[in-house]
Amino acid sequence: MDELPTKWCIKLTRDNLDLVGNWYNKQCSAECYTNIKNIGSYYASHTIAKFIPEESIVSGTKIANCILKAPTKEFPKITLEQFKEIISQQNTMNTQEKIKQLEEELNKLKEEVKKETEFKVGDWVTTISKAEECYYKWKIGEIFQITGIDIQDGVVYFNSHNSVEIERVRKATQSEITKATSKSKELYFGDTKVTIKQGNSYAETQYGNISKVEIKEIIDFFNQDITLLGHKMSIKNSSTWYIAFGCQQGTLGQIKEIYKAFD
Repeated sequence: MDELPTKWCIKLTRDNLDLVGNWYNKQCSAECYTNIKNIGSYYASHTIAKFIPEESIVSGTKIANCILKAPTKEFPKITLEQFKEIISQQNTMNTQEKIKQLEEELNKLKEEVKKETEFKVGDWVTTISKAEECYYKWKIGEIFQITGIDIQDGVVYFNSHNSVEIERVRKATQSEITKATSKSKELYFGDTKVTIKQGNSYAETQYGNISKVEIKEIIDFFNQDITLLGHKMSIKNSSTWYIAFGCQQGTLGQIKEIYKAFD
């Protein structure tokens, strides 16, 4: 068969009314193309109305005006056999498109299954995206150990009742796991990092160790009862008071938090 033209038209007859008319109705989302009043007219392959952008009817779902009174140089007449060939090619293209779509969906499903089976109970994971604040582990970087997996619902559990969507987590790195499982606590006094290891009665800083007793003495100093004219004096917002030693300073509230961090 000769190569089919890009633009064409076909004459509507009583014999091809059902085939051609119904095809145009489907392509143009209309019902007018099976009207017997159109017999003798020519249906074009593209929209022809000046107020409608030119589009191919073959691609489908076009609300279009494509009726000609006679063939033109731009839209030469094709035979019914050629029209059937065009329909056949379109069906082939549609089938290929559906196959491509199914393949994409299958690949997406495979990726989801791969991710779901990537984890196992006992793995440490960390959240990689935010969720609404009403959900558990809604922040980024929350590390936890998986206690259960529900592939059907697409979630991993961090206790017997609470879970996080699988798509929001990845496996935690060794350093992240070490930090999460470390028995030490890190706090700050101003810009100075204070580390308290489990079982120790002192806190470590880059300037040396501070004992729990010394920290308690600082707090007790500011908790002393002072009276004036027989009335006990009170201090407002004492936690925001700044305390300095050397060139370092922090608040009394931070001192109290450090003391509370001891076992």
